[in-house]
Amino acid sequence: MRESREALEQATGVPVAGFRCPSWSVPHARHEEFLDLLLEEGYEYDSSFCQFATKLYGDKAFPTEPFVYRSQLVEIPLPRIGFPRWPWVGGFYFRVMPGVVLKRYISRERPAFLYFHPWEFYGQPDARGLSLIDSFITRYGRKNNERKLDRLLAGLGSQYDFVTMKSVADQLRITAKQETGQQP
Repeated sequence: MRESREALEQATGVPVAGFRCPSWSVPHARHEEFLDLLLEEGYEYDSSFCQFATKLYGDKAFPTEPFVYRSQLVEIPLPRIGFPRWPWVGGFYFRVMPGVVLKRYISRERPAFLYFHPWEFYGQPDARGLSLIDSFITRYGRKNNERKLDRLLAGLGSQYDFVTMKSVADQLRITAKQETGQQP
């Protein structure tokens, strides 16, 4: 965790404030230990909780709404939008969902966010050894992903402000402190 953060900061010249666990792989039984570790490492926000369980990730016991942990770390769970309430906002889910439906679902959420893996736009992921279904999930829709994202952003851009996850986390932390009577 520390090495990847340092590498990202060195490559970008920007401090890394947030974290997302690969494949939302935090088990609910150890989530407090995980959040404490993020606090120790100086992270300001996290988006590792997914309340949508598959064979690969998630845990139905996780909350669906953002919260502030120990008055410091903001947890922003993966949003589940539309019907059924699935995490349509990135990865395979973004690639499989028709753009017009995504736009309608995203326009209803406040705040909404999108996530992507770099390999979904550039390069070819190594799918050797994957089952047929996992290979399909990894590869489906990649060739049109950039165009689909461009169209979605063009359609939403005039209606919404785009901000960083850090600014959302900062605002959630301020709101939580105000609600508890603390100074922001």
